[in-house]
Amino acid sequence: MNNPSLSLTLGFDPLHVASLERFSSFLRSTSPRLFKGIQVHLVKKLMDYRAVSGKYLTLDACSVPLQVRENNLKTGAKERFNKMHPP
Repeated sequence: MNNPSLSLTLGFDPLHVASLERFSSFLRSTSPRLFKGIQVHLVKKLMDYRAVSGKYLTLDACSVPLQVRENNLKTGAKERFNKMHPP
């Protein structure tokens, strides 16, 4: 995970970022209700800051399955996180 602000938001120390395996374990063991609550809270904050009106707000958080090596965490893809190398 190479996003310090996201690490901090999720309760991780941004200077000692968790491994990909540990973060994946965290995602698997965390209830989807928690993430839904975070999503609702963030949308309400955006409405408080008037960044969005909330009148026409649609969020889609569904994953899109693709047959690429980079999506399979069990394989060793060297360029998995290289933004210059598309999957």
